[in-house]
Amino acid sequence: MNGELLINADVISQGQPLNLAEGMNTVSLEIEELYLKEGAYAVSLYMSDRAGHTLDYIPHAFAIDVVEEPMTDGFGVKPGKDGMVPCRFKVQMVPDV
Repeated sequence: MNGELLINADVISQGQPLNLAEGMNTVSLEIEELYLKEGAYAVSLYMSDRAGHTLDYIPHAFAIDVVEEPMTDGFGVKPGKDGMVPCRFKVQMVPDV
C-alpha cells in the first residue's frame, strides 16, 4: 500500500448524483471489473456534494488482499518484469496477403 490512487468511482462523473434523504441512507457500489496485481490495497471512502466539497471521508476504511492465482496455462513461467495491472489478451498470426 503505497498511497497511489488506482481508481475513483465517482458517481457525478457518471451523471448519477445520489439524492440522499435526511437521516440514514444505504448506498451500494458495484465495480464490474477491476484487475489488481497480487498485494495489499487500502480502500478509502469519501462523500462530497455536487460542488466537490467533502462531506465525509474515511481513510483506509478497509483493506483488500489480492493473492496470486496458481498458473494453469501458458508455460507456467512469470515474466521477469510485469506491468502494474494485469490484462487478458489474445495473440494470433496474421497470414500474409
